[in-house]
Amino acid sequence: MQDQYQEVWNHWRESWSVGEAFHLDRIANIPDQSYDDKEKAFLSAIEDVPSSKKISLHYINYLLQGQAQNIMEDTFSEEHIRQTFVTAYEGLEWDLTGSCEIWDLWRDWEMKYLEASTSPESIQRLQQFYIARLKIPHSNHSDTFSAYSGFITTYDNAQYESHMVAANKDYKKGQSIYDDYDQYETSLNLNPSVEAYQAYLYYAQAPNGKRKLANNKVIMTLFEKATRDCYPFSSTTDEDGSGPSGSIDETTATNIATIWESYVNWMLNNKERPDKTLNVIERSVKVCPWSGELWAALIRANEQFGHQPNKAEETYARAISSGLLESRVNDLVALIISRASYLRHTLQDADLEIVYPEVAAVLEDGLERVKGRDTYNRVEKYAISWHERIDDETAKNAATQIFQRMTKNNAQRTNYAVWLDWAAFEIRSKNYDNARNIFKSATPRQFIDYPEAIHQAYREFEDHYGSLETRQQAHFIINKAIGSLAERRAKEAAQAYEMYTQQQQPAVAVNEATNPVDISENTTGGVKRKADEDLDDESTKRHKVQQAVETLKRDRENTTVMVSGLPSGISDVDIKLLFKDCGTVREIILKQLKGQSAATVEFNSRDDVLAALTKDKKRIEDIEINVVMGWSATLYVTNFPEGTKDEELRALFEPYGTIFDTRWPSRSVKTNRRFAYVTFLDPTSAQASLELNGRIQQDKHPLTVAISDPSKRKSRSDDFVNGCEVFVRELGKRMSENELVQLFEPFGAIKNAKMGLRDDGSCKGFAHVEFENATSAQAALALNNAEIKGKHISVTMSNRKPRQANAPARPRFGRSIRVHNIPEGVKEFVLQQTFEKIAPIKKVWYNENGIERAAVVEFEDEKEMSKILLMQAPSINGQILSLSDESEHQKPLNLSSKSDQSKQPSGSSAQFGHMVPRNSKKPKIGSRGINPVSQSTASDNNAKSQDDFRKFLK
Repeated sequence: MQDQYQEVWNHWRESWSVGEAFHLDRIANIPDQSYDDKEKAFLSAIEDVPSSKKISLHYINYLLQGQAQNIMEDTFSEEHIRQTFVTAYEGLEWDLTGSCEIWDLWRDWEMKYLEASTSPESIQRLQQFYIARLKIPHSNHSDTFSAYSGFITTYDNAQYESHMVAANKDYKKGQSIYDDYDQYETSLNLNPSVEAYQAYLYYAQAPNGKRKLANNKVIMTLFEKATRDCYPFSSTTDEDGSGPSGSIDETTATNIATIWESYVNWMLNNKERPDKTLNVIERSVKVCPWSGELWAALIRANEQFGHQPNKAEETYARAISSGLLESRVNDLVALIISRASYLRHTLQDADLEIVYPEVAAVLEDGLERVKGRDTYNRVEKYAISWHERIDDETAKNAATQIFQRMTKNNAQRTNYAVWLDWAAFEIRSKNYDNARNIFKSATPRQFIDYPEAIHQAYREFEDHYGSLETRQQAHFIINKAIGSLAERRAKEAAQAYEMYTQQQQPAVAVNEATNPVDISENTTGGVKRKADEDLDDESTKRHKVQQAVETLKRDRENTTVMVSGLPSGISDVDIKLLFKDCGTVREIILKQLKGQSAATVEFNSRDDVLAALTKDKKRIEDIEINVVMGWSATLYVTNFPEGTKDEELRALFEPYGTIFDTRWPSRSVKTNRRFAYVTFLDPTSAQASLELNGRIQQDKHPLTVAISDPSKRKSRSDDFVNGCEVFVRELGKRMSENELVQLFEPFGAIKNAKMGLRDDGSCKGFAHVEFENATSAQAALALNNAEIKGKHISVTMSNRKPRQANAPARPRFGRSIRVHNIPEGVKEFVLQQTFEKIAPIKKVWYNENGIERAAVVEFEDEKEMSKILLMQAPSINGQILSLSDESEHQKPLNLSSKSDQSKQPSGSSAQFGHMVPRNSKKPKIGSRGINPVSQSTASDNNAKSQDDFRKFLK
């Protein structure tokens, strides 16, 4: 049984990476009398997990127990134990917290030997031992310094002052470095998650925003700890005994692979020793054998460090034999391309005719494995370009066969680019008849995603290479295809319109059913008017309830797509036609940006969005458009300096891509909210801008930047009543707001952090920290009773009661102004920031779609308001605003939307709007209804005609 276990263990360790828990379990299960086996197990464990404190402590304690029992074996000798301490400490030396327990144990063990046998050599060795430790930042730095003071007092008191002055310099420097990492170390020890490690690693590579302060040894140790704690497997054998097992979801697999990929790239960029770099890459592919990028990095490293070509072949074979890449197309493609490139590079000095078949064989094997599943056809393009490099008929035939396979593959043949690339290949080979046949074959095909591109390319080909006869033939084929295409699209439009009208009919029926009519010829005018008022009142109530339900049903983030690359001058109608077969479009926001148009399209349901995403890479007027989920290109940005303007925020993010829009929170509900949303045209720009996350701003706060993924948060409420805020007590007076944010940031995105301050700016000892969601706030409770700067802090959920849940306060007369003549389309934050340039403001009441097109701005100070009324009014978009004192207006500002007004029922209450008080008397059973003419009229107005159908098709 033991032999079988050893065989499985050796096989697994050779092919996979063994985690800390498994090594620890194996060492513990080896009998204490098997001294050599224990040592071998320890050394192999440290080789696999060099940063494991648990493994080191377990084995060292075993040695110390054996030594205490006076077991006469070399394993328990002084030199062997000292060497074991050295081996264990090497992997933990720059672990700012984990190294303390090992070093302290080592020091105590050395001191026992010193006390038993004092000599000048041993004293000097221990002194250097202390000095080396003081130079390295660690969590109990002050304890080490105190212990060193006691050591000098005992063994060299005459030179105490000189020794301590010299040591104090190292101590202060080391302590200063540790203070920079303190918050991250504390958070990591409480919550060693992938996100916490990523935040710490980002900071460590540029402490306080300065890359020159980065310590490579700290970074390398952090990577080692991250790979140690973020281990994917839970068992050493799968059901068939061939490898590790354990449930691991796609997100976890990707996150773990990302950490290893970052580690490998960091090692290569910093040009670490080849043996160390290769060791990291080898371990990475054992932990994440599903990552094609890591296997590709290993192949490139073999080339970079001059290994034999067969090494790359072995790596490729190992990757394929894992069986984990076949279903992951992008990883499989990365592996195949790296192998082909490696072979091409190593054989570049040889004759092309000798090299050609070897590289071609690798690519052909790759094509068989990918099987046309790659959206970008990367292996196909590589293989075709390779075949073109040699002037040989066999090579050209091989390239042609690849094109033929692609045009028969159900997924690839719909891509117009495949057909155009094939035709271009034949034209480069001067096989004009073959190119013409390709165009003839492609032009009539209705399934190609962008037939207009085929038509145009066919025309140009005949213009350049054809005769009069072939040009006329092409003209006939193209016109016939255009007619068939128009007929098909007309049928699709008719079907879509029919579905649209069918959807509208139930709505009309519901309106008629919910408004029963009771006709009576003897109804008096007074009674009828009373019934009208009662019905109007009930209709108003019903309208508001329906409007509230509609608001609750809207799911903008999951039902909105971003469409970019649209031709300039495109209209809303064109966009509706583009998505006519996808579902009901709720709202379109169209903008002209830098020579192109872009739009966000909101649908009624998530199912509609799935259909809309299939429009990605389609062509309109020979321009390829891009369709992506709106949230994937949107950033949530917070913790920027107070007073940041929209143009400043845009300037910060514009280097990463074209910005479609920015959204700021309303100031009418809460005044201290400091966050915004930045929407790019594409997710790539949004992902690239994530490097701004954690960057220290002018106010010494780290900026928070995250993808606005709705699946990763539960609520966006700004109110602490939803459990998003924690209350922190027992803070030290020297604690700064920046340090507070750094302490809690690893638990999740922070919306707001507010600290109680004294007049001199020092901390009063308490603070409120508001997170993006309640999950982060709950996780932050782990800091309760944590020791921060010598004090045990208290962290509890905030139980403050709001004055009124999200109810906007009324503007205060005496410091509020009414703003008129606001240009159309101006958003609230533009208005807010326009006046903030003049004076500090408290709140803004404004609805950009409001009936009055006016706003109320409340200032912090009454004097500022008076000063603004005396000066020339500011302008927005070249239009001068009109200002007046809010106290001069008898009626409050009506913030109702135009759409709300248009939906109000007719009658007296509708004519006078919100100024008419509601009738408090409930309608009686059997009340007379109104004349049914209005209902039939409404029904007639909703009827669809042939003119409507023609407009729909335009």
